[in-house]
Amino acid sequence: MLGIKVKDANSGFRCFSKKAMEAIDPYKLTSKGPSIVQEVLFKAHLKGLRIKEVPIVFKDRSEGKSKLGFRQLAAGYWMVMKLKMQHMRGAL
Repeated sequence: MLGIKVKDANSGFRCFSKKAMEAIDPYKLTSKGPSIVQEVLFKAHLKGLRIKEVPIVFKDRSEGKSKLGFRQLAAGYWMVMKLKMQHMRGAL
């Protein structure tokens, strides 16, 4: 939906150069929680920054369970829609 050329826009492990962080300006991010991953990727994409993925393998949990529930999933979906609309209006 956002046109980002990545296979996994939900994984939370990221590395950024100083130049990338200055271009994205983390102080202007509006996302709270897991949706920040999509916002950062989209803003990097809009700035023309190179995005490289390095596959990782997750081990199944041995204890506990995910804290990601319906509210976080809905917030992530809403953030993607919000980013798309802001971009279409020229606000990004």
